[in-house]
Amino acid sequence: MDISTSKELSEHLVSQSNRVIEARYDLDKNAQRLLFACISKIDSRPDSDFDVTQGYILTVEEAKKLYYKDTDAKNVYRDLKKATNELYEARIHLKSADGRFERKTRWVSACDYDNKKNQVVLYFSPQIVPYLTDLKNNFTSYKLRYITELKLRYSIRIYQLILSWYGRNDKYKKMEIIDFKTMLELDGKYAKHTDFNNRVIKPAVKEINEFTDFELKVELTKRGRAYRFIELWFNPKESENIKDVNPTPLLQMTAKQIPMFAYKLAEDEIFNTQKFKANTGEAMKDYVYRVHKALENEENQQAWYEDLIRVGFNPLSC
Repeated sequence: MDISTSKELSEHLVSQSNRVIEARYDLDKNAQRLLFACISKIDSRPDSDFDVTQGYILTVEEAKKLYYKDTDAKNVYRDLKKATNELYEARIHLKSADGRFERKTRWVSACDYDNKKNQVVLYFSPQIVPYLTDLKNNFTSYKLRYITELKLRYSIRIYQLILSWYGRNDKYKKMEIIDFKTMLELDGKYAKHTDFNNRVIKPAVKEINEFTDFELKVELTKRGRAYRFIELWFNPKESENIKDVNPTPLLQMTAKQIPMFAYKLAEDEIFNTQKFKANTGEAMKDYVYRVHKALENEENQQAWYEDLIRVGFNPLSC
């Protein structure tokens, strides 16, 4: 089901399973922009009625408003056509949760470019649909507007990765450079660590820090004489420092959601130590009850919006 409304497209949420975010694939900037704009129009709520035959539309005017300034808007037609072709040919390599097998599939089963209506229509592959719909846990959501200013393909990928890790209560990640490159489909490329750092990492860090809602620091570190690891530190920015901040969408959680997410918030280390602190010696059930009662207040739902997203809340389910 297409959830497009009168709400600005930039305020739509892009929701994906973390298995997709951590999968191996390589798309250029424009193909990613097209893809994620259309994903933001999918109803990802649990038990949503997804029709695999339905196409998801991005018009030239929507793309122009999202991604282009007046000086480069003339390129939108060319870029969308090229992105449509690339996306149709693109593959994604997904690993099972236990790492036992890898599935190779495609993002889309068909793409239409309508020259008369000036729009692209994407039809998502049946194999990718389960990772974009009926999302209950182990998924990440972010507002489309946080990637609209990112000009580099790897900036978008790395931004999504740090969001997915942060959503699992990580603020630091260390992994082997070779594994990180594999996720970005950079096997065999940028063999010199200086090239990798200067052409991929540093430009991506600069863009993420300047244009998104997160701050990121990255270092490449050695084992012995060779650079072997990549270390990432990431945190959400203070809201007053985020460029072009728009108000948080109004929430009205259901009676079922409040106790469920009260418990999840109570278990979240960031929330229970920084946002709404547990009292010294307080029993868990008493703390959960306090969070539950506080969450019944819609003002607290708004104030804790980012915390709720982090622990798996999907605003589309309201």
